Amino acid sequence: MPAIAQTFPLFFLNRGRQRQGFVNGGFDIWQRGVLFTLSAGAVYTADRFRYANNGGAGTKEASIYNILPTEAPAEDNIANAIEISRVSITGESSEDTFGQRVPGVDFGAGKAISIGMWMWSDADEVIASLKATQNFGTGGTPSASVTTTIASSIQITATPTFYTFTLTLPSIVGKTLGTNYDDFLDIAIGFGLNDDILLYTTGWQLNTGTSVLPFQRKSRGDELANCLLFFERLNTEGNLMPWPVMAWDTTHVWGNIQFSQKFRPPHTISTSAISNFGYWKDGYARSFDSVVWDYADARITTIQGKFVVSYDPGTRGTPYVWNSADAPEGYIDIDCEL
Repeated sequence: MPAIAQTFPLFFLNRGRQRQGFVNGGFDIWQRGVLFTLSAGAVYTADRFRYANNGGAGTKEASIYNILPTEAPAEDNIANAIEISRVSITGESSEDTFGQRVPGVDFGAGKAISIGMWMWSDADEVIASLKATQNFGTGGTPSASVTTTIASSIQITATPTFYTFTLTLPSIVGKTLGTNYDDFLDIAIGFGLNDDILLYTTGWQLNTGTSVLPFQRKSRGDELANCLLFFERLNTEGNLMPWPVMAWDTTHVWGNIQFSQKFRPPHTISTSAISNFGYWKDGYARSFDSVVWDYADARITTIQGKFVVSYDPGTRGTPYVWNSADAPEGYIDIDCEL
């Protein structure tokens, strides 16, 4: 956004991707739960925020933290933060990171961008780095990603503080995008190797321009709508599913999974545990053995596929209402995350 636009009325500043690149920057939406064990690999926590555990031993966890009325982020009408706990960490060979992948590697490319976030800890600590990575996606022959270090050795204390950073991103002129529509700009903090830390952070703000615009907390409805474009958890515990399954052959039933509009076709549709799901036939609860979804048939808001069963469901086309068990929780995840 040109510098002059920063003098526009607040109505205009509050709208658009260039004004706020992050989704759920106030950590209000937690579709996946509110407590996470950060196992090796990438773990999504609060919606759109991703922790990359690159190995090592120790306890790594993330959870929701409710902002106290006396704490400084409350002045920005922020109600929640994320708490990241790293205890007894050893054996790390590269930084763990935490941040968000913003769709579109073109965000701010070749221009100044500004980043702001609240951070604090239980004692004086150091965040090893803040980096921006321009990733050109997958499919075809995309250009190699480009990482820019924004800041190193960021000192934080027990006092919640709003940190601001500005940098000029490299241009993407002459670069080649992948063909899978999954290019992104990754903004992430990095933790020092084997660093034990208790970090609280919230109020993540990203905009184009040479100064950080004030963080404005969106309504939960607006944030949820944006989060659902990337991930949707269909919670079904103890409930009947709104779509039937039909007998297909002696070992399968056929069904649809329907979900809200996504920003691209889902790359993963998964169940919490297939044994949680089933249907009633001849007075007995029949559970599913496994599921096979045919991605070639996936449409924007519907995917069709077969459930494997260990009993004959009867004549093809016979409809059944299906449901999930009361415990453990049954859910289906529709995942379009980057």
